[in-house]
Amino acid sequence: MDPPSEEEVKSALTGLLKVASVVSISVGVLVIICGVIAVSVVGGLTTPVIIGSVQTAVGVLIVIAGGIGHSKHKTLRRRQWEAMATRAQELALGKAAQRTIIDMLGFSAPVLAMVPTDGTVLEATVGSSSKDTRESTIPSIKLRPGLVLIEGLKDADGRAVPVCMRNLHDGPVRFYPGMSPYHFLTLLLLTLGMTFVNSAILAIAVSFPLDASVVTNCEALGGFGGALLLLASCTGYRVYSAYAKGRRQQDRV
Repeated sequence: MDPPSEEEVKSALTGLLKVASVVSISVGVLVIICGVIAVSVVGGLTTPVIIGSVQTAVGVLIVIAGGIGHSKHKTLRRRQWEAMATRAQELALGKAAQRTIIDMLGFSAPVLAMVPTDGTVLEATVGSSSKDTRESTIPSIKLRPGLVLIEGLKDADGRAVPVCMRNLHDGPVRFYPGMSPYHFLTLLLLTLGMTFVNSAILAIAVSFPLDASVVTNCEALGGFGGALLLLASCTGYRVYSAYAKGRRQQDRV
């Protein structure tokens, strides 16, 4: 299989943005709840109130960041779909396109459709399934995963013409080599690390004034959470490095 294109990777990262936004909102809500609990349980003491208030404020900021990320995701997906619709109409008009027989894998009869000539749909070598000698030069391809057949478009003469093109909106997720599975591992480690650190902060607030056993337990929770956050930063850097390497390799092609 050919390496993913820059557009495919950006589409995958857009999907990952949605996951990160949901995780951010979930973690933010957890932090807010812990902050409220800290204030309500030991509201008569100044230090726990300060800790709980700061915790609540941080949780609100995390939720806001997740909301912004989710809004950004929706905007990117809408622009992506609009770009696909514009490109599909250009193909229907014959711009950098050619006719191809689309094998519907037995679900329906083959379809004669317009496809782009940029190599994103047509394989390096394609055969012809046409039995008409007049159409013997028309290539034939299978509707493989990652492609979408769009109908209801019209050519320059007003005739209906199907279009087959790469599906960047909800096609298979593809990353540059080295990015997977570290992208999801980064989110998992970040979520777990924030949870443990938040639990340690909550324990400090509700157990104030502290004794030796509470300090030991909080140090263990916070230390483990900090280690997870450190691992998350390492895997996140690995994802970024793989992305940067993939971009550099494609720029040299």
